[in-house]
Amino acid sequence: MDAWFRQDGYIGVASSPAQVGGWDEPIETARELGIEDHYRLLSKAELAGYCSSPVFEGGHFVADGGTVQPA
Repeated sequence: MDAWFRQDGYIGVASSPAQVGGWDEPIETARELGIEDHYRLLSKAELAGYCSSPVFEGGHFVADGGTVQPA
């Protein structure tokens, strides 16, 4: 079955101020495991380089993440 798997990374975004920092714990765990190079915080400006929305407050990029077509 072709599920259109793409391992191009994963971006998580905060669409409200309350969501900002929701990725702090996973990023800290990555640091503890020595894999912090797989996770990167994105400022509002950096995030806009990937996907732009006036409601995005910031985000994070997971380098070894990916997507699958869910249909």
